[in-house]
Order: sequence, then C-alpha cells, then structure tokens
Amino acid sequence: AGIYRNVWLKIRGENYIETHGVYISTRREKEGNNLWLVEVDTDLHLCQAGELTHRLMDGDRVLAFAKSIVTEKDTGRTNRQRLLVTDPCLWSPENPKLYQLITELYIITEDEKGIRRRQEVETLSHRIGFKEAVFDPNEGLILNGKKIKLQGTCEHHDLGALGAAFNKTALRRRFKLLKEMGVNAVRTAHNMPAPEFMDLADEM
Repeated sequence: AGIYRNVWLKIRGENYIETHGVYISTRREKEGNNLWLVEVDTDLHLCQAGELTHRLMDGDRVLAFAKSIVTEKDTGRTNRQRLLVTDPCLWSPENPKLYQLITELYIITEDEKGIRRRQEVETLSHRIGFKEAVFDPNEGLILNGKKIKLQGTCEHHDLGALGAAFNKTALRRRFKLLKEMGVNAVRTAHNMPAPEFMDLADEM
C-alpha cells in the first residue's frame, strides 16, 4: 500500500493511545429531542498514572468536555467516556457539517519538591458528524427524517491519467464534479480507500 498511499513512522514512549484506538459513536438521547450522546472508547497503553480528556469543538468553541483519571491498570481495558451535546447541526450531503473531537493523554509527574504536573503525551483529532439514518425495507433510506435516494457511482482507487498514487487535490476535484452531477454515494472497488478519501467523503 505504501506504493500508492502515504506512510507514517510514529515514534512514541511507553505511555500512549493504541494505534486506531479511539472509537466514536453518536446517537440521539431520546426520540423527539435534540440532545445527543457522544460515546468515546479509548484503548490505552500505560506504565504510570495519567489523565485522559476529550473536547468536542465547533471551531474555537468547546461544546462538551469529559475527563478521566487513568492508571497502568487500564492497559488492555477500554476507557469509556460520554459527552452530551445540545442542538448540534445535523450532517447531510447538502450540509456536511463536521465537528472536531480532540483526545489528549497526559501523564502525572511529581518533582523532588512533591509538586505534581501534567505532562502532555499524545493528542489526537477526529472529525465527527451527527446524523440519524434509517434503512426501511419499504421506504428506503431516511436521513434525518427525510427520504433520500442514493445516486451512486463506482470508483477505482486510481486517478486515471494521473496514475495510482493518491492525490488529495485531484480527488477533491473529482468529488466536486461528481457532486455537480448529482452523485451522493460512492462505491469503492478492490482496494481499501485511502484515509484521505474517507475524510473528503465526510467533508463533501
């Protein structure tokens, strides 16, 4: 995959968030209201006590915050935290509104004078959206209470004459043209789509 996609080398110490170790889900708390629950599961590898925080951001504004004290005993177990959000803007193909969830891991250190400090270890950022999708055998797809039809195309991972190496600018242009045609769904073929492909689909 490194021939066609970006490759990263990540160097870290003995305390860290596991690779792909943050799992995020959203759901409406109760039918009829606009209070939403964001549930964040985090897999950790720790050798000392620390603190795990999650912040849901809309630009520079903090919409929700959660904090948990974690220790080496949490290694191998999933840390679950919940955030409540009131009246978020719902994601749709016409208005693909995204928020940013920032996850931060700190380690608590103590100097020779007994003064405790928080040392930042790792920060991760994920873009998330809020939506309700219902798949009904008679009505089809209902998104946020509105019935929509999937207008799809099949797309291989390559970019035609540009070649097979991933190019985000070229894919953004392709998505823009497809959307202008009325496309609101894409079926990928053969290879797993690049992470940037998924990001653009969320964004556009």
